[in-house]
Amino acid sequence: MTDGTDEYNATNYRVSFFYDLVKAAVNRMAFTLAHELKPHGATAVSLTPGWLRPEAMLDAYRVTESNWRDATNIQPHFAISESRTFVGRAVAALAADPNVSRWSGTSLSSGQLAKIYGFTDRDGSQPDAWRYVVEVQDADGLPIPSAIDDVAKQGGIGVSFPCRIGIPQQEFEQLSRSCRRIERHSNRRVAQQFRNDFQFRAG
Repeated sequence: MTDGTDEYNATNYRVSFFYDLVKAAVNRMAFTLAHELKPHGATAVSLTPGWLRPEAMLDAYRVTESNWRDATNIQPHFAISESRTFVGRAVAALAADPNVSRWSGTSLSSGQLAKIYGFTDRDGSQPDAWRYVVEVQDADGLPIPSAIDDVAKQGGIGVSFPCRIGIPQQEFEQLSRSCRRIERHSNRRVAQQFRNDFQFRAG
């Protein structure tokens, strides 16, 4: 389990030298272990979720799993987040696949596997965060949420969460234009999902 696909990490700077190094190393571990485990009939992959929303993240935004979309009023990009159930279902799908060895040595994401195996998140959606980052956030130079922008303190320990408080309306309008462009030139269903999610912010 890691953060970011091999494809994305290969061409994008990830926060800091050590953070970047660790994320690349985990994906490389899956590649090398696939070679070493092959004689034993075992499969090794690296799997990344998208933007997770565990309890700590929900607490940071003062929402719960039942009303998590309200957090898009603070951080519009949170619309592409996913529950831990989603990546768990990705693991279950891989485990149940009799042909799972086809993935050995590769870097996979929960959003990617949802399209292949047909599973959904708890709310019936199939968020593909890593595609979203490339086609929406990075396309218009919008800020990727930074782990240093919001810090929650619990028991005297500083815990960083990836959120950016108070995204200006101009940036949200820029994001909406991106979605319209994707709708014209790419996957209409994906673009419509993004637009539906962000209606919470526009309203």
